[in-house]
Amino acid sequence: MAAQIERLLQREIALRLRAAPLSAKVIGSPNGAFFPARTPIERALVKRIVHQLKVDGQLTPGAPDLLFLWRGGCGCVELKRPASRTLLTSLARGVASPEQQAFRDDCEQLGIPYVICSTWDEVRETLVAWGRLPADWPRRAVA
Repeated sequence: MAAQIERLLQREIALRLRAAPLSAKVIGSPNGAFFPARTPIERALVKRIVHQLKVDGQLTPGAPDLLFLWRGGCGCVELKRPASRTLLTSLARGVASPEQQAFRDDCEQLGIPYVICSTWDEVRETLVAWGRLPADWPRRAVA
């Protein structure tokens, strides 16, 4: 359920970014790709495929979900599920993995902006602060 919440957040952000008047190019990371696997054989096959993609350099452990590129700069956004509560349980806000923390630390050493966001509003505020989105751009849902 937690992975599904994060996938829904990523889908929402992607849809909103398509409609946004950005002054940056957005690149999504395939690191969070969902591979449906129901049987042990399918799960083993997915594990082998992902391993080979990492070995070949096609997947970068810890890479952020979104990379924004613009003339003279760039910024990284990692998306994590927000804290939530249901009738039966509570889920804490998602946390960065050790690989993501190491990638963030590398970005900080290089002077590359890196943020972790859990909502569209956080992503929007980040893009406004980076000067990539007009401050008056509406927060309304994308139709």
